[in-house]
Amino acid sequence: MLKDIRTVKLQGANFKEQTELTLFCEDNHPAKGILLYGRNGSGKSTIARALRKIKGGQVTNIQTASVLDNQGSIITLSDEEKAHIFVFDEDFVNANVRVQEDGLGSIVMLGEQAGLTELIEATAEELKTAEAVRDQKKVIRDEYNDSSNQKAPSYYINKMHAILQRDDGWAGRKRKIGQLRRNASVSENTYKDFINLSPDKIRDDLIVDFANEWNRLEAAQSGTSKISMVVPAIPA
Repeated sequence: MLKDIRTVKLQGANFKEQTELTLFCEDNHPAKGILLYGRNGSGKSTIARALRKIKGGQVTNIQTASVLDNQGSIITLSDEEKAHIFVFDEDFVNANVRVQEDGLGSIVMLGEQAGLTELIEATAEELKTAEAVRDQKKVIRDEYNDSSNQKAPSYYINKMHAILQRDDGWAGRKRKIGQLRRNASVSENTYKDFINLSPDKIRDDLIVDFANEWNRLEAAQSGTSKISMVVPAIPA
């Protein structure tokens, strides 16, 4: 039991050999707590970590640690008893104490509050990084949606619309063929009728072919062209 503890037995760090320290005893009476002080490197932190290992903590540089009664026998502590061992040392301060510097208004935070402050700071950094990524993506999105930007699909769709609407484009040729009063209308999806076509000739050759066929059509309509053909023989 806790009240029976007299000695701490440990090995590790500053204590290369098994060492027994009678700490919880004052004038042959059990002590409820101990206060260790001494020069740097004298072993204070090692003793504190040994107590933390006895409490059940993970301490890598302490090989063994146990508590003994006044007869030198090892005391096996229950989980409930271990929960009543408290160690206040540099490790505890580093893990549980945070100071927010603000001149005379500095604030000291302990325990979970200190951990939450650290979590808030880490989350704030993550938020800052996420906002930077968001801003970069916003720039890309704005470029993609700006029809005056060459990175935007709408930039090229508008150029196709403009070419299709010209007198020498699809709308003008359809007007001539259909003998319409004005160029044919070009809708938002008109270009889709052409993007998947695979003509056998290049555009310049197709324009020449259209002009030649159009001239033949006009000549035929005006009655000025001559039709030359061999008259087939008529059987007797």
